[in-house]
Amino acid sequence: MSLESGSTLAGIAIFEQVCHLLHCAGFDIAHTRPAGLQIGLRPRGVLVGWLPDESQAPYPEGNPATGGGQVPRPDPDTWRWTVTESVVRAMAIVLRQAGCQITQDGPDLLITHAPDHHESYAGT
Repeated sequence: MSLESGSTLAGIAIFEQVCHLLHCAGFDIAHTRPAGLQIGLRPRGVLVGWLPDESQAPYPEGNPATGGGQVPRPDPDTWRWTVTESVVRAMAIVLRQAGCQITQDGPDLLITHAPDHHESYAGT
């Protein structure tokens, strides 16, 4: 399914397929928290991104698994960017392997084509 001339129906079909593919890959598409997976229908396609949760921050006083030794806390912007970039790359791999057409839109992904269910890779 491709988004042609801003067709709302095609956009909804792409949105549904992207949600299906990410769900099958283990992403939580039904969360209600402000952080985590973000999926939205836009005029140019489906925008997918990730917002890290503050609870994912590195230990402020060192890692308790190693005896709590003092480890300098990384810059908050650095760890947020690293987490976001890693998760978005993983989503891009899943979506590209399924045949989606993706472009980078800042830190997010813009999907303008997603295969119909019968086109997608085995296992979805």
